[in-house]
Amino acid sequence: MQYWYMLKVKKYPEKSSINKNSSEKFSPLHQPIQNANDSPIPAVLNLKVGMMGVCQFQHELNSDDFGVSIVFNKVKDDYMRLSTSLINMTKTSSSVDFKPNVGENVIALVQDGRKFWVRAKILAIDESGYRVNLYDFGYVTTSKTIQKLPEDLKSIPEFGSRCTFTNYIIPKNESWCKEEVMLSFTVVAVDELLGTICCNLKSDEREVGTIILKEWIPSIIDYNTVLLSNDDKVVLSIFFSVNCLYIRPVENYFKEKFSKLEQDLSQHCLSAPDVDIMPEKNEIVASKYLDDGKYYRARILQADNDSVKVMYVDFGNVQSVNKSRLKLLPPELRDIPALAVKVSLKNINEKLIMDNAYSFFASLIDKEIEMKVSISDSMKNGIELILPDGRILNNEVNKLAYPKLHEKIQEKSKENILRENNIKYAELPVGKTVQLLVLHKIDSTLLMGCEADEVAMTLIFGTISEEIRKYCESTIEKSYEPKLNELCFAKFEDGSWYRGICVDNDTSTNKDNILFFDFGNTSHIEKTNIRKMTEEFLKLPALGLLCKLNNIKEVQKKQVDSLIEVNKMYEALVISSDSAGSYVIEFPHVTRAIN
Repeated sequence: MQYWYMLKVKKYPEKSSINKNSSEKFSPLHQPIQNANDSPIPAVLNLKVGMMGVCQFQHELNSDDFGVSIVFNKVKDDYMRLSTSLINMTKTSSSVDFKPNVGENVIALVQDGRKFWVRAKILAIDESGYRVNLYDFGYVTTSKTIQKLPEDLKSIPEFGSRCTFTNYIIPKNESWCKEEVMLSFTVVAVDELLGTICCNLKSDEREVGTIILKEWIPSIIDYNTVLLSNDDKVVLSIFFSVNCLYIRPVENYFKEKFSKLEQDLSQHCLSAPDVDIMPEKNEIVASKYLDDGKYYRARILQADNDSVKVMYVDFGNVQSVNKSRLKLLPPELRDIPALAVKVSLKNINEKLIMDNAYSFFASLIDKEIEMKVSISDSMKNGIELILPDGRILNNEVNKLAYPKLHEKIQEKSKENILRENNIKYAELPVGKTVQLLVLHKIDSTLLMGCEADEVAMTLIFGTISEEIRKYCESTIEKSYEPKLNELCFAKFEDGSWYRGICVDNDTSTNKDNILFFDFGNTSHIEKTNIRKMTEEFLKLPALGLLCKLNNIKEVQKKQVDSLIEVNKMYEALVISSDSAGSYVIEFPHVTRAIN
């Protein structure tokens, strides 16, 4: 979820927003209130006809609506200033005494493999943490750690926007809407009265479609569902695909509250008048289900004369009903978080699913098999469901869908061992000045750094990082013991997988010392968090380069050390290179300070 590596963000593993120990009824989410801490001006409102920029899709809100991040020339410097400031905060400790109010602008710690600080507005506060609006990314999530928003970041524009498609040229099931993909847009019309900006969208040189951008303001449907955490018991409510299924929590707390909700809903609908005016799209109403004649809560998806398409928010299924079957709901029933949670299953290829796999899902629904939720890093990356006997549902589906998958992975693992001489290193131009990002300090004169190349960084920390995660989580072997100087993948303490090299393999323990060669730091990693390296992940050069400062005297080292900080960029003169991946450099700001 980094600002720096161009707009990539995913959801934090979310906890339940309902206190399971409470004996009270469901309570709706707190509504945001106005606060003296005013929000920044949205960047989207600065767009004019003819302007161009880039955007990245962060979250699908519904069928044609997305939360996106946008950057264009007018706000580019603000964007870089914000990203640099927040990256520098990643390793700082949190202010435990800070108690924000609903409606206040803050910075929130959220997780996308690694943990990062982002700007946010508090929407609600409960036992699970803070429900926050990530207004630079266009969606709502939960964070447990909050800090004050620094004064110098308050005036920077919001980079999030609501994006609505009015025309698709390339279907959205193609790769253009994946999170690591950046697209370009050109503004063709602006309606200042409605606050909408019409744009043509491109992926490389291909026309994607026509979109409407407008200010990002979360609606109740963007965040009003129950939140799931690891090991919560659920049942499968309805299955559309491995990327779209609805599960419903069945812990005793939820069972009791859902039973009460049904009773209150039934009692209300006995005396509630019929709907005379058609409810608006996305409004929550009561709808009489065609199969059993009972009323259930439903969201209006589409209305055509007296025919209404609704989605039952506590189950996930969709029906078309007559307007006469609808009843309006009071806030105390309408605003209770929806029980049906839309999820996707990780590491399953939808295209290879066979009929027997669909039959398996149908059996789980019919028998109401209780399963446990497993969220390894983010709900957005998909979840695993644990069957009562301990088997992982995802693995069972893969066996039914494409039994040769494991054979292919095993073949991959038989490839030749890769060692240090297989690494290709990025190159710095000798005799020229570059912008160098300090990744890791070894001592006062020796460090690991990389040229601030946005494209390479996006690949390493975005696209390639995600592909490494998918590979490491799909292997049959759930541990690996690399040889000395063998290349491998290792899972760092932040939960993400990175490229590494084994610099010490102690066979007497369950850990190996791994050097992460894109960063320069080392860590002792358990063998269960190590996987075998494959050649396809070495096509991109290693970013981390060994840099030695030129002509630093012993008495100057302490002062030099204070002038260089990790995760900061500095102008650097590249003096020489004695071997691949190793350079002698000079920082002009250091030279000026010590001379």
